[in-house]
Formats: sequence, C-alpha cells, structure tokens
Amino acid sequence: MAKVYTKREMRSRRKRFMAMAGTMDFLGVVGSCAVILVCTMLIASLVSWVRSDIPVTLAPVEYAINTAIVSPEE
Repeated sequence: MAKVYTKREMRSRRKRFMAMAGTMDFLGVVGSCAVILVCTMLIASLVSWVRSDIPVTLAPVEYAINTAIVSPEE
C-alpha cells in the first residue's frame, strides 16, 4: 500500500530535495570550472611546446636550403 504524506511532510520533502538539487548544481558548476581551467592549462602548454619545437622541426629544412644555395651539387 502506498504511503500517504501530509502537507507538512510533502513540504519538508520538497525543501530537502530542492536543497540537494541546489547542492548538486553548485558542485556541477565548481567541477565545470575546474575542467575549464585544466583545459586552458593544457592548451597553453601545447602552444608553448609548439613554439619551442618549430625551430627544431624547421632546422633540417633550413639546412637543406642553405646547402643547396651555397654549394649546389652537380
């Protein structure tokens, strides 16, 4: 048999559930902010790595161009 709730019990349950829902919303916002910060740090790290890696990556190309211009092999 289903339990019958009084108006006072229903108000009490509603307040409790609304408080839990508010707490979960707050935790969701805090967690989302943390994820956004982590993603921003990862993107900043990636940009820094790419900037430092470009000279290393292009060095062989520069060497090939310089040797072709300075002493072309015939």
